[in-house]
Amino acid sequence: MLPFRQLRLRSEPACVECFRFALRGGLARLEVHYMRSNQFEPDDALLRGVERIRHIPCAIVQGKYDLLCPPITAVALHTAWPESTLQIIEDAGHSAFEPGIRAALVSIMDGRRTASK
Repeated sequence: MLPFRQLRLRSEPACVECFRFALRGGLARLEVHYMRSNQFEPDDALLRGVERIRHIPCAIVQGKYDLLCPPITAVALHTAWPESTLQIIEDAGHSAFEPGIRAALVSIMDGRRTASK
């Protein structure tokens, strides 16, 4: 796993504390389990199986400077799943705790909550 400073484009004390909280909550344990068990294989499983989940609403939020999951992967998923929405966050890397990614995710979920009322 990359050190925290390499997963984020900018370091902010509040976000560092959020990340520490997530790690205490088992995020690291979950990620290690998937990596050790090769649960991400084959690499194109999601793209090949998109027909099975096409009916599920999908919003893809991608950091422009993500080194772990390059933006081209999000573009490939959106191309295979044109019903999805794609937002490339200009000032973000990989972490969901980055301000731009966090704001996009909250906005998406707020929109879903409003639409379901």
